[in-house]
Amino acid sequence: MKSVYLFAILLINGVLLATTAQAHSMHVVAQLEGNVISGQSYYSDMSPAKDTYVGTYLKGHEDDEISGKTDEKGYFKIEVPATGDYILYVEGDEGHKVETEVPVISATANTGSSDSSSGYIQIRQDIDQLKNKIYLQNILGGVGYIVGIFGVIAFFRARELTKQAAKNAA
Repeated sequence: MKSVYLFAILLINGVLLATTAQAHSMHVVAQLEGNVISGQSYYSDMSPAKDTYVGTYLKGHEDDEISGKTDEKGYFKIEVPATGDYILYVEGDEGHKVETEVPVISATANTGSSDSSSGYIQIRQDIDQLKNKIYLQNILGGVGYIVGIFGVIAFFRARELTKQAAKNAA
């Protein structure tokens, strides 16, 4: 029983006193306008993925790959021979890799200006950032799972101890 209390105390201290881990992942936002795939690649801390390899291919034609690189701000533009369903991937430092299907921006929705293109990219980045945000409810849910697991363990251990006490009393 002492080991359970010791483990619980160590767990609580570890949770409360631990520094947060700064893990990061790579994200990409891309779109196909006419015959140009444009977008931006960045890490979860919103720093740009500078000078990273960008590759794209038409769905079902993995052999016909077109490649390029991101600039200093993580932006890229790749000219493709025809419109269609493209898969785009970015390979960054330290083994980071992200892949996405490139959505086609229709000509009727686009006025042809680069301002509207950058507007689409900004909106998609904001949505991506909200999807990857850690919310308090997620943290509380995780703590709830941990407490629940310890509750089940404590229940079965207490049940075992009462059975042993009943045998010893008889």
